[in-house]
Amino acid sequence: MTPTPAALPAKFRRTSPRTDAARVAAILFCISACGCVLQEDRLLDPKYSGETYKAELRFRFEWGASPKALLRQIRPGDIIALSDDEPGSQSSNLIAAAFSTIGHVGVVCLLSPTQLRVFSSSSDLGTHLATLESCLGRRDFFVYSFGEGLLDQTRLAECAVHAAALGVLDYDWSAVLGLNSNLTPNNLLDISDEYTCATAVAAALHYAGLSLDSALGGLVTPYDIISSVARRNLNGPGASRNPTAAEDEEPRRAGRAGRP
Repeated sequence: MTPTPAALPAKFRRTSPRTDAARVAAILFCISACGCVLQEDRLLDPKYSGETYKAELRFRFEWGASPKALLRQIRPGDIIALSDDEPGSQSSNLIAAAFSTIGHVGVVCLLSPTQLRVFSSSSDLGTHLATLESCLGRRDFFVYSFGEGLLDQTRLAECAVHAAALGVLDYDWSAVLGLNSNLTPNNLLDISDEYTCATAVAAALHYAGLSLDSALGGLVTPYDIISSVARRNLNGPGASRNPTAAEDEEPRRAGRAGRP
């Protein structure tokens, strides 16, 4: 006879759905807290403290249905979003599947006047730069943008090139649980190569002038990149502070060392 739950030892009894949900929430909270971003590292620009931004859908491309001329409308700073049933999207944040159908993201960078590349990260390539053709292939995808004048395109490309140069098949699986690398790089020394696709894009956006609120919690999904509120920081175009490779690094490190 199958024993009733009451007859089982306590460690084998099933908990109630409410208890299970509470435990999951507690675990996610603890995990997220481990990867939280400090407000001071965001370097938010006080001139724009009352403004917030969100990525807007520019167009959807459907392979075999959309005109290929549409691909020529992709521009620097655009966010490429692939659905979670597209090849190559499986390597993104595992928790993303619970919240949306967006499974993989990349950001378009201008490396030269005629050279566009997509910056992202994957389990087979690590942080990398890919041509539009190799990234998109024969897939359906969405193109989002934060609008003109919000990102420093030179810094966006600088971050992508540096992270890709560091990347040696070093996909950050811990980031799928919110244990992220630096999501607020303000100079080259801050940039890592241990990112998921979503955290790579979040870090690049911050380096180029936009900090995502979703990064504050430490858990960043591909869907967060296109849905999160963004705020202008001092890395962006026309900002009063636009740091380069090693600027202010020693004072910032000294400040961190002095934290309790």
